[in-house]
Amino acid sequence: IAKIAFLLAAALLLGLVSVSQAIQGTATFYTTYNPSACYGNQDNGRMIAAASDGLWAGGKICGTMFTVLFLQFCML
Repeated sequence: IAKIAFLLAAALLLGLVSVSQAIQGTATFYTTYNPSACYGNQDNGRMIAAASDGLWAGGKICGTMFTVLFLQFCML
């Protein structure tokens, strides 16, 4: 029974682990709404960012949410 309890606890802990990827890039933002490649003139809010060609993948990422983490601040 102790072995089963250990295996169950290990399986539960492994379920809490998430695998993520980090790719360094340049952040882009827009101050006003611009028609988007995914949704055209449909206004989907103001939280819009640009994606690199590698992430864009011909539009396969449309509708996908990303978390953007700023590692450095730039001086404009």
